[in-house]
Amino acid sequence: RPGGYLPTAAAAADRNGVRPFTPPPDDDTDDNNGDDTDDDYDDGGAGAVFDGRKSPFGSAALGKNRLPPLESFRRDKKGVGVGGQPQPPPPRDDDGDVADPDPAAASLLLRRDRALLALRQHLHLSAESSLSVLTDCPDLYHPVKCPSLSSKLMYLSEVVNLPRERLADMLLAKPALTAAVIVGCESTLAGTVEILQTELGLSTFDVASISSRRLPAILGYDRSDLRRKIRAYRDSLGYPPDVLRRMVLRNPEILRTDGGWVRGSARVLRRELGCDLNDIHMMVGRANLALTYDPEGNVRPTLHFLKEGIVGRCLGLVKRKGRSVPLAESKEEARRIVRERVREFVVKFPHVLGLSIRSNLRPTLEYFLEEVGVSEVGLGKMLTRRPALLDLKPETMRRKLNFLREELGVDSDQLAEMAVRFPDLFSLSVEDNLRPKIAYFRGECGTEGDDVVIRGLGMNHSQIRRVFSSKPQIFSLNLDRNVRPKVEYLLRSIDDDDEDDGG
Repeated sequence: RPGGYLPTAAAAADRNGVRPFTPPPDDDTDDNNGDDTDDDYDDGGAGAVFDGRKSPFGSAALGKNRLPPLESFRRDKKGVGVGGQPQPPPPRDDDGDVADPDPAAASLLLRRDRALLALRQHLHLSAESSLSVLTDCPDLYHPVKCPSLSSKLMYLSEVVNLPRERLADMLLAKPALTAAVIVGCESTLAGTVEILQTELGLSTFDVASISSRRLPAILGYDRSDLRRKIRAYRDSLGYPPDVLRRMVLRNPEILRTDGGWVRGSARVLRRELGCDLNDIHMMVGRANLALTYDPEGNVRPTLHFLKEGIVGRCLGLVKRKGRSVPLAESKEEARRIVRERVREFVVKFPHVLGLSIRSNLRPTLEYFLEEVGVSEVGLGKMLTRRPALLDLKPETMRRKLNFLREELGVDSDQLAEMAVRFPDLFSLSVEDNLRPKIAYFRGECGTEGDDVVIRGLGMNHSQIRRVFSSKPQIFSLNLDRNVRPKVEYLLRSIDDDDEDDGG
């Protein structure tokens, strides 16, 4: 209020361990610094000058250098404002006293302080974090949109049963989105909860569980669209209510997109690949967000690229069950083979619908064919076994193959053959998998007492190259739980046989 302080805010601050502001004596005594102001009114002191008034939290509460609407009102005792720029002296009345500031600016400061207290009291945020949130989200202390931040935080924590720690974490991670949920929670959240309960049969506990894990995702959904999104899965895709309920509980983000996109993506998959409901259900089961992409801007172009480009051609070259494109008796049969195999590929790896053709698919395919040197038939075999290879980045795969080339001494043809035999080679870690296994087969010198021993198999370079180039699947075995125990067992068996022969 004009000319006053915030006794209730200060009291709340004191309850939460915040030192309340105590106004200095209102006198004009000289403080021996050569001016007419008190040292307590220094911008870095307990309170910050605001045209003669103070914020109970000092310059930190004002958010120095971060609150443009208040910059013209913030001055220190030397008349220097934000950024060290000289500011004109505060206006004075006829008696020479500091005139009252703009009432709107003073009111804004008080609302900001109340919001800061609410964040500290209800969410236990630090002063610095609270100020950062309020600076990024001024709606949290807007007089119309959010007249009482404290009441809204209490509503979310006590009525909706959202853990305060989770709400604090989401507010720091996604301040703008979470602030929008907080501002409109009382007007929209009740409708959202009602839709989730009536359409999906969720209990209040289920809704609170979803919200605590996925805030602000589930709370930010528009009520008018939420019912259409749920019915798109239930009516258009034929999901039973209990199955849909489990899907939403597992990943409520399936409801984040427009219901028209869900129906449109399913329609494109049927027309382009001949997918039935079972195929679509399998895709959504493997990737909950498989139908949340733009059907015309994303899904259809990706399917066209897969069918008409390198992927479809390579998949069609692989002979499976006596069928392949080279063995087809007609062009129609060849097209049918490619279509069926691309359908199997997409159903097995629905994430491909979210990959960029320019940034992901094309560079990865070119890397396999040009740098690794696999043939189109070989690439078809690799993609048949591991469709997720298209999600790997060429830079990562290049580093792994360079390591194998240097450590094993394999040439390009041997490396390509290893890739075709064992496509998972590209997904293994150099430090956690490839290097330790090669070191074990090579053998490392150690000591046991006065004896020098070799830990490992002690193979030479040529032997190691022959083992891994012929059986790259060894890289997938766990060294401590699989490779080492088996090798030690075989060595003990050999020693026992030698002893028996000697006896």
